[in-house]
Amino acid sequence: PLPGRVPGSDLIRTLTEAAARHGRRVFFFGGNPNAAKEASAILAKDYPGFVNAGILCPDFGFEKDHEALREIERQLVEAQPDLLFMAIGAPKSERLLQQWLPLLPKTWIVPIGISFSFVTGEVVRAPRWVQAIGLEWFHRLAQEPSRLWRRYLLHGLPFAVKLMFASGAARFRGTRQAGPGGNAF
Repeated sequence: PLPGRVPGSDLIRTLTEAAARHGRRVFFFGGNPNAAKEASAILAKDYPGFVNAGILCPDFGFEKDHEALREIERQLVEAQPDLLFMAIGAPKSERLLQQWLPLLPKTWIVPIGISFSFVTGEVVRAPRWVQAIGLEWFHRLAQEPSRLWRRYLLHGLPFAVKLMFASGAARFRGTRQAGPGGNAF
């Protein structure tokens, strides 16, 4: 069982260390191109044996371009990584992950959000105590309000309120309810 919430930001170093120790190939997908390259270099320095299977940082909106998406898929299949860090936002990463699982059946695909920028120090991660009380999103919003306000306040808050009320109703009734997307929570 998991000890609790395990964000991709916590996994990038532990999984890279394990991959390096076992000679596994790691692919960096998404994020800021400079951050992806620099994060790869930092992790290679920190974890001897690290094998970079590739870095690909497509332009914003790539998922809507059928030709660009097919080329990305071709490159990923050709690279055959053991571990694919997907540094793009939700829910885009989850949709692509589902689409790519059949193409990369032996690859662990891990959505990690902005973790490349955390590794490089380009973006500062919230202190542990802020993470522990569930306000890491607020810390991120304070750092990049013009980029994140719409995602967190217009889209995230209404979803969180619906989830909170549905969860409370399920507890009140003593049953588990299907949440958004049909998943039980």
